[in-house]
Amino acid sequence: MRKMLTVAAVIAVAVLAVLPYANGVIMQQALSSVIDDYNALYPNRMAGYSLEMVAYERHYFTSNFEIKINMGSLEDFYGFESASVVMHATHRLLGVVATARIDHNPGFADFVDQRLNGRNPVSITTCFSLLSGFDTTAATNAFSIGIDGDTLDVKPGKLVFRTDRSLEKINITGNWGGLTDGETFTVGNTTMTSGFKRVADLVWEGEALIHVDRAEAIGNEAQLHAKNLEIAYGIEADQQSDAIGGDVLLTAESIRLKDREVKDASVRLAVNNVDLSAYKAFAERYFQITATMMPQLKSLNDAGDREPTDEAKQAMALYGIQMMTAWEQLLTEGLELMVSDFHVTLPEGDVAGDLTLRLLQDMTLARFAPLIYQPQMLTDIIHLQSHLTIPATVVGENPNLLTPLHPVMQTGVFVLEGDNLVHTAVTKDGMLLLNGMAVNLGG
Repeated sequence: MRKMLTVAAVIAVAVLAVLPYANGVIMQQALSSVIDDYNALYPNRMAGYSLEMVAYERHYFTSNFEIKINMGSLEDFYGFESASVVMHATHRLLGVVATARIDHNPGFADFVDQRLNGRNPVSITTCFSLLSGFDTTAATNAFSIGIDGDTLDVKPGKLVFRTDRSLEKINITGNWGGLTDGETFTVGNTTMTSGFKRVADLVWEGEALIHVDRAEAIGNEAQLHAKNLEIAYGIEADQQSDAIGGDVLLTAESIRLKDREVKDASVRLAVNNVDLSAYKAFAERYFQITATMMPQLKSLNDAGDREPTDEAKQAMALYGIQMMTAWEQLLTEGLELMVSDFHVTLPEGDVAGDLTLRLLQDMTLARFAPLIYQPQMLTDIIHLQSHLTIPATVVGENPNLLTPLHPVMQTGVFVLEGDNLVHTAVTKDGMLLLNGMAVNLGG
């Protein structure tokens, strides 16, 4: 029995002794796999942006390596060809912990020396576990920076990135103390949470939430005070129906501009039923167009207040046309744009409304042109539904809101219901109904 225990102890010690080295080997393989997977997915789309392992020195208990970020076509915009992260890793029994340095990159080093008195406030640590993947924490200490004669005090912050070894899931959490110049501008404590999962090539779904305790901007002409601002974003793909959709919800407990205050403000902006194949084609086209336009975008950025060159103007005009053709791919039957949960509380009362626009057939931009001369075609192309309620005292006496603005209308844009101005519109049975009355689109 004693011999068996002795043998077991020797085996356990041997396993524990080899674990740090084994974890170092596994992390190197996992990191190389992540870089290969990323480069297989994105460089041809992200203007040639790619990752490269340029050096790796592995020892028994430690490793040193450098990951290079090649900017590709983005070099023309940012003005540098590449940047890199130098990491020192310590192999442990249950994983690997690595610290990163970025202060050797010329642009960042110059910024620290010239603007931050040589004090680098950024620290980056990555923990690798065989079971959970990579956890990277990027933290900043408090620092101050001079801008146009003022001093901006930036408070500490931290972001934690978590991803599995296959880059299928990414979770980000963070908190930041905010910033202030002490007099005219303040952003309060800010938190962030997000989680996304890759469900197909170029298609991710998940949610993100950003919360800002308060924001203030005080100028000679206006004062803005906002409290408890939130941005909630979500995107979801339904591969069975070959569709993707997303929404952004903006909320604020209160917003005060000078002596005017609104409370309980919210609005949700949504895009629903986007054809998944059309979305992928749009994304590919968007990346291609943007990559080719990087030199012109840099030219416009470098021009500053100067007049851009004719070549840059022509290039940007072409960029606009190309982007319109890219967006056009999304105009498929069922595409729906929504504004909902619109609400603010004013001293006079509540304002609330919503709007829905949905395509009833596949469209191109050119096919919208006949609507100018044949507006009766509207109900064959678009489903419309809208509602808005405003306290009448907010707008005062404005007869134009209650009076038909065109002979085809039987009511004004609004009708008076009690103390409120109310607007409703809907397309139904081939007609446009405004406040319950038909609008003669053929007239």
